[in-house]
Amino acid sequence: GIHPGECDGKDAGFAELRELLQTDSPLLRESLLLFVPVLNADGHERFKAWNRPNQNGPEEMGWRTTAHNLNLNRDYTKAAAPEMQALLRLLNHWDPVVYMDLHATNGAQFEHDISIQVEPIHVGEPGLHAAGVALRDGILDRLAAKGSLPLPFYPSLVQADDPASGFVVDAYAPRFSTGYWAWRNRWTVLVETHSWKDYATRVRITRNSIRALCELAAVDGRDWLARARAA
Repeated sequence: GIHPGECDGKDAGFAELRELLQTDSPLLRESLLLFVPVLNADGHERFKAWNRPNQNGPEEMGWRTTAHNLNLNRDYTKAAAPEMQALLRLLNHWDPVVYMDLHATNGAQFEHDISIQVEPIHVGEPGLHAAGVALRDGILDRLAAKGSLPLPFYPSLVQADDPASGFVVDAYAPRFSTGYWAWRNRWTVLVETHSWKDYATRVRITRNSIRALCELAAVDGRDWLARARAA
């Protein structure tokens, strides 16, 4: 809920938590899962139809910025907003080894239904890169096994108004989650569902990505912690 108009993650997270808790899942014995459903409370409450006209549902969705018109997903480094200051206190206290940031894409229409971008792979401590690749590929493989067509990068066009220009793979600056948490020697997983897919589909595949991370954490979490502490 850092961008409340892209609300797939909120519903997907609650659905996944409900199942994990109701089934007494062994995954919760192997790792600790923190869930922040709504970071931008102002934008969440400014909900109405057509806040994101390029997005296929839900009927109403939240607004991108706070009441001070701040985009929280550009605020990790300067921490100007009280919401970001609160999130950073949470991260400092719990020090999660992996941070998953849940979004939906903007604009372009393409065949793939979800993208998974992980850092450190291109930035940060080189000793963490191999584990980042394994983490990314593990999520991609699990999504593909459930019928998705995932991408290992965010599909951003070289020229925004020219699809023939191709895609550019970018490593984001630390004002974004994927840059910020990576430079603190932890992993970030950026999830971007395709806004042209219907809402039920986007929630389902977001939930699948959360489950994939939980499954990988149960197997590899101790290794991640050791590598992160060494870095």
